[in-house]
Amino acid sequence: MKGLRATFAAMMIVLGASAYADITLTFFPSSTFSTDTAAMNEALGISNYTIDDFSSIALISGLTITLSGVVPTTTLTALPALFNQNSSGCGTLNGQSFSWTNAYAITNTTTNSIQNCGVAQGFAQFTTFNYSPGATSLGIGLANFQSLDITKHELFVNGEDLGVLETLAGANWSPGTVLNAYLRIDATNGAQINSVTFENLTGQDFVGFSDFAVQPLAPPTVTPSLVGTPGLSGWYTSTVALSWTVTGNPAPTTSGCASASVPNTKDKKYTCSATNAVGSAKDSVTIKVDTVKPAIALSVPTNNASYGLNQSVTASYTCSDATSGVASCVGTSVNGALITSTPGKQTFSVTAIDNAGNTTTKSVTYHVGGAAKTPVLSLAAGTYVGAQTLSISDATTGAVIYYTTNGTTPTASSPVYGGSITVGVTETLKAVAIAPGYTRSGVATAAYTIQ
Repeated sequence: MKGLRATFAAMMIVLGASAYADITLTFFPSSTFSTDTAAMNEALGISNYTIDDFSSIALISGLTITLSGVVPTTTLTALPALFNQNSSGCGTLNGQSFSWTNAYAITNTTTNSIQNCGVAQGFAQFTTFNYSPGATSLGIGLANFQSLDITKHELFVNGEDLGVLETLAGANWSPGTVLNAYLRIDATNGAQINSVTFENLTGQDFVGFSDFAVQPLAPPTVTPSLVGTPGLSGWYTSTVALSWTVTGNPAPTTSGCASASVPNTKDKKYTCSATNAVGSAKDSVTIKVDTVKPAIALSVPTNNASYGLNQSVTASYTCSDATSGVASCVGTSVNGALITSTPGKQTFSVTAIDNAGNTTTKSVTYHVGGAAKTPVLSLAAGTYVGAQTLSISDATTGAVIYYTTNGTTPTASSPVYGGSITVGVTETLKAVAIAPGYTRSGVATAAYTIQ
């Protein structure tokens, strides 16, 4: 040990030896213990760690425990038995405390049990916790270290002797058959922790360990997230929010992993790379965005146009899309088709769909005329006594009625009917209707004799 960095509720020690300059020891006093395990783990800084509380015979993946010295060297890949401080020999173990999380612990005996509390009976001199994946941080609860009555203890990390445990912990150490301290070991700058060893120095001491917690080393993972409105064929029809989830322990260094808002683009590739001491990872995503609907140019028919029946007028329209391209462009009639074969008011529509799935429809109305309806005279032809009044009507929308009283066929230059007509002398009345988009109507004729 070369020096202390800080002293607070927990004591933090930074090791200055060249090989272990990146190892930090933090000792938490027994007052940190709480029956609220979640709150305690938060105080210990191990909330998100992988924890073995030794309440199961199976050990967490990667953990083995080696006991040696005094006892035959034994490496445990599973617990030989569960040790419960409330029921594992010597009654209630005379009030001794072994566990930081519950009643369970691992001891420095090859059977993980005790038969006679008053007699030293094969307590291992060295207890080593091996964690084969390696970790950037490791914590362990220490209990029943009888530092004053029996022996002090030495601490080793990755086989390196770091000093006397009690001296390292200082005021945060409580000796005896109690919870002594919680030790968290942190590695930085690419260092890692593979093993932690505790040694009984001068006598056989029955010790307990609990709440073993690790942050395993893990190679990076890179996962893209795309948030937008999906279209067709891998396109998006809205701006896409791109973000990356990068994991790994130690925290990876990254390149190209910034979030981005992706606007209209045909094929834009984004790549995120991550590297840490364990490995590297890279992922790429190609994004296609088209937020603009296709355009329609409808040349013929034009809106509100009037055409004659069977007049030589053919449909003409085009569709375009600058980003994803046009998938379909469909009109009421195909380009070049005659659109005046049916008389009356017509609607012509064109629908365009681009490859992203955006849709546009454009519609116009136009009129196709046949012959206007023949006007109707309200007074039938015949002989009448005295002057007569009549009206003229026509069923064709927008029709203008022209008439004559001299027997000639009306033209667009003839008088325009505007109201009732009085027939006071013998004459022949003729009328026609002319309307936009229609050919001239038939001639309505009536001969009147006035006596």
